[in-house]
Amino acid sequence: YKVLSSLFGSKVLHIIPPTEKTDTFNGGMVRGANALSMEYVNNETIKEYIDNPKYTIILFENPPFADATSIEHQRRGVGGAEWKQYDVFKEMSKEVDRSALNDLGNVFIWSGFKYYLRQPTDSYIVYSPAKYWKSQHLINKRFLEGFAFNRKHFHTNISAAIMVALWSNEDDDVLDNFKIEGFDIDNNGCLVSVGSLPIKKLHSPAFSKQYYDKRRFPDDETNGIRCESNGLEKKSGNSMRVTPIYNRNIVGYMVVDGSGFDNPDLHSLIMVAGKFNGNGFFLRNDTFLEKLPMFAASRYITYNRAWTERGRIMKSGDGAEKYNNDVKKGKLDDYLLKCLLFTVLEPQNHIREFVGSDGRHYKNQLCLDNTNGLTLASKTLRTMKPNKEEETLLVLWNKILSQAQMTANYHPTYNYGLYQIKAELNTVHIDPDTGNNVPDYPELNGNIETLASCLKDYYLKEIVPTLFEYEFLK
Repeated sequence: YKVLSSLFGSKVLHIIPPTEKTDTFNGGMVRGANALSMEYVNNETIKEYIDNPKYTIILFENPPFADATSIEHQRRGVGGAEWKQYDVFKEMSKEVDRSALNDLGNVFIWSGFKYYLRQPTDSYIVYSPAKYWKSQHLINKRFLEGFAFNRKHFHTNISAAIMVALWSNEDDDVLDNFKIEGFDIDNNGCLVSVGSLPIKKLHSPAFSKQYYDKRRFPDDETNGIRCESNGLEKKSGNSMRVTPIYNRNIVGYMVVDGSGFDNPDLHSLIMVAGKFNGNGFFLRNDTFLEKLPMFAASRYITYNRAWTERGRIMKSGDGAEKYNNDVKKGKLDDYLLKCLLFTVLEPQNHIREFVGSDGRHYKNQLCLDNTNGLTLASKTLRTMKPNKEEETLLVLWNKILSQAQMTANYHPTYNYGLYQIKAELNTVHIDPDTGNNVPDYPELNGNIETLASCLKDYYLKEIVPTLFEYEFLK
């Protein structure tokens, strides 16, 4: 407030309330300046302009970022979001879908249209991630113009697309997509264009409604186990929300929740049993193959880290009808095998083989290790005719498996997937001179790194285009 008053006080009609010169601050906070309070909305100075139809309102806003469901919020140990107690949020919660209520920025955007824009000549310039329009459907206004910038240049370490959009205060219920020009800053500090970037609305902004397998079987038992995110059994703790179902037809449990890519590793997992806090579904052996594109789509930002993708590209179920029809017709048989190969070699496939506390041996069916019996993945991939890239991946995998079987921690009765090899067998020690981690098995570690590089190229070439075609990515 002090800085704004000093720099702009003589150039504008009014700077945020209060207008009084005395008793302006209270404990460092500006009195009357809580934009989420009705005291602010009904401020006399502001209302003077808003209530006058002769004025045109141009609202410019860079709302604060605070997602009450984010991992950062949870790590801070904040029990609740204080802003959810404010008047404007309470009014918003009466009109807006619940999915949009956890983002503080949305409260500012919603209140802008609700309380300050009144007629078609009014407009709103918003600096915020595109999800408020793209996936949360917070507004349905006419888009006039916009740009995208790299969030990294605005006081954050995250490379992601931030949209600056100019909205007219006119309803537009049919707007489905638009384009904005992207700008970055090069190493010389110069603004450079990266070209036109499409922004497409998600009509089904989550996989769960369209694709999750919610079937229950008569022979499902509820005395199974639950897993942690690391693929090991979780025997106790809070948030044990998933029912511990066991059935011989269960291949694993897939978590691919959310439409965005914030903290992607927390929202793209496969485990041998249900994840303790849910948010996923059980993979069954009769339909597991057709569910794998969801997992592949959830890994997109890991393999394409361009700033233009995060915040702009999201997961969706919009192509479900076309996808399901083509699966039934057999048009995607070869592609699904590619997704299976990718899945068994992708590190976020967190399936580990072990004996659970219930005495059952949980076998890893989504791996290519057939040492202790043919796995479901190996049986399914028998029909695949590998191309040159796929042959390279399989050769590398066989080298990794052979080397893993020579390690000290190898368990001869288990079938190992790549994740379990990396977590349990590819051990390291600390170099006493440098303090760095040094692989105990350099050749094994080197082949794992080479496989990761080859898998990235394979994913971007063979997997991603079809994910966009069927709108798993949009």
